[in-house]
Amino acid sequence: MGAKRQLRIEALGTSFSIQSGDDEELLQRVSRHLTEKISEIQEHYTFADPLKIALLAGLNITAEYFKEKENKKTDESAEVEKITDRLITALDETLRDDGDT
Repeated sequence: MGAKRQLRIEALGTSFSIQSGDDEELLQRVSRHLTEKISEIQEHYTFADPLKIALLAGLNITAEYFKEKENKKTDESAEVEKITDRLITALDETLRDDGDT
């Protein structure tokens, strides 16, 4: 793992620092995404409880993650099916050609 990087996060009236070996750009993107989700929650709900807002933002981010993971599985399955179909077709053609000789 690379050198530890420190990122300051400010959200819901509090700020804190985290350390990570991840790329600084990735950390910035993650922080921005969290801040955006918090803002979305605050726009849709009138309660001001920071804990509830943070939990809902976390749930939304987790739901996005699982949806993306499921979509990736579906995409990968479709690609595997296409490759399998092409291989079966190629095998059928080869076997047919060998049977003709």
